[in-house]
Amino acid sequence: MDEYEDEMEADSNSEASSDDSSPDPSARLPADQPASMLPVAPGFDRELRVRLVELSSGTEADEEFTDRVYVPCFKPAQPAVPTAEELRLLAPLVLKLQEVLSSQQLCFDAEVLKESFEPIYQLIHDKQGIRVNTVDLSLGAITALFGSDGGEIALVEVPDDLRQLTEVRELRVACSALRTAPVWLGELVNLEVLYLDAGDRSGFVQRVVRENYSVTLEALLSSLSGLAALKHLTLKGFDLAVFQHLAPLPALIERLTSLKTLHIEDFRGLEELPCFERFTALQELTLKSFSKLAQLPAIGVLTNLTTLDLNRILQLTQLPPCFGQLTSLTKLCLSGLLELEELPGSIKALTRMHTLQVRGCSKLASLPASIVVALSALKKLSLWNLRKLTSLPKSIGALTALTMLDLRGCALRDVPSSIELLTKLQVIRLWIPAEVDGRAFKTLATLLPALRLLEHLDIGGLGEDDVLSIGRSLKAWPLPLLENTYQSLDLPIMPNEYLPINLKQCWQTLGLLPEAAGWDDTEILEHWRLQQQKVVAFAGGLHVRLGSASRVSSLNDVALVLIADEVLGGWSLLKLWQRQRMQYEAEPASSST
Repeated sequence: MDEYEDEMEADSNSEASSDDSSPDPSARLPADQPASMLPVAPGFDRELRVRLVELSSGTEADEEFTDRVYVPCFKPAQPAVPTAEELRLLAPLVLKLQEVLSSQQLCFDAEVLKESFEPIYQLIHDKQGIRVNTVDLSLGAITALFGSDGGEIALVEVPDDLRQLTEVRELRVACSALRTAPVWLGELVNLEVLYLDAGDRSGFVQRVVRENYSVTLEALLSSLSGLAALKHLTLKGFDLAVFQHLAPLPALIERLTSLKTLHIEDFRGLEELPCFERFTALQELTLKSFSKLAQLPAIGVLTNLTTLDLNRILQLTQLPPCFGQLTSLTKLCLSGLLELEELPGSIKALTRMHTLQVRGCSKLASLPASIVVALSALKKLSLWNLRKLTSLPKSIGALTALTMLDLRGCALRDVPSSIELLTKLQVIRLWIPAEVDGRAFKTLATLLPALRLLEHLDIGGLGEDDVLSIGRSLKAWPLPLLENTYQSLDLPIMPNEYLPINLKQCWQTLGLLPEAAGWDDTEILEHWRLQQQKVVAFAGGLHVRLGSASRVSSLNDVALVLIADEVLGGWSLLKLWQRQRMQYEAEPASSST
């Protein structure tokens, strides 16, 4: 399983229907379709007749068919606002209709009313038409609507009827089986969202004439430059090796200066990206799956960029130093950059960033302390599968706004004690590969009492001693909001199974009642919370009983709880934890920390 693959599988449970007289065509549509970026209303505005092909996995020819099947077009969630010209032409017709209604207050003449209303209807229909918002011709949507027996259905040609729907604002097209390209695509002047997927998951391209395929997709990509209103563009799965006359990608999209979102994925053979100096409106940029791209262009000009996702750019060895100029950036994702060895120091200038994800960068060995200290607004930090990362900077305690800390699959021998300063943490994920020998879980156990807002604890790679350490900590200070405690198996890629920490395996050592051998982690935590409430109530009563003149009044709350724990006896809520922490602090610190 590819740990970085984020593809969403379409729902293929709906059966195909070739009967266009179905009373409720929207019933054929899966609940999760369409995957629209724009708000749409339920139901259809109109339907388009399409030519389809069933993609097979064998070597036999694929079966092409033209049937009475229709692809739904979704109308916008809000009706279109009429233009000033439309209102000017409509005014005298409405006035005439009002006069007819006034003259027929006592007895309506249907024919006269129809004659007065028809010009109004015709004008609205001619000027505004049926305001189609979204047309989904993607592989997932078509297969979900018309596929059967687990096969995939793809588009042979984009229907010419779509050319007349100039009001369309979102279009999603699967391109891998196209026989001809819609060279008229640039005529859709209102198009704001365009998704083109040429991915050949079924091997279809290998069984068609590659020359025709390349000519078709060359014409399709060349038509992009006319889409001046485009705001969101996704290009996926194009193989540049089959193109003979295609202009470079920079020339194809450099005129699309209104873009706010650009997603380029799996452009095989691509070695150059466009210069981004014209894309000043760009807010989200995703570059994914490039095998030959060795460097990024100057992206510092994208001062409005809020999200940057760099994923599986296999030859990229370093990030451009102009990163610090992306002052609007709030989310940075670096995944599968196998040759990246360090993060640029200029990242510390990104003081607005609230999410940082660094995943699968196998050569990255450190997280600079200067970067960590500067990112004071960070709320989510994910360091996933960094097999050379053996330690974290002590300055991580400066990230006081952090609510989620994800340390899965890193070779950490220990974690900084400054983590106890991250009092807003709600989620901790810590998975340590089995071959790493360290005391990260024992350190974490001593820090848990300070994390009073923690709700989710997901840890993997624990030994029996680690379970005992975590148990003693939670027994002494059972966190009030903690609900989920898991250990994850099959590390470090993706866990195939989540299991409880299983505190009951140490029920005797933890001083639990015999019946606790059958309790789950939630029941054990609830038992400890109840015991702690009794101890705290007893400690609070010492002030009342002994009075302010007593020396007890000078003791802090922790000391009072320790006294109450000793006086009540039998529970030892704090004694074992205190002893464990003192023993831990007496041990020599690992050189890695």
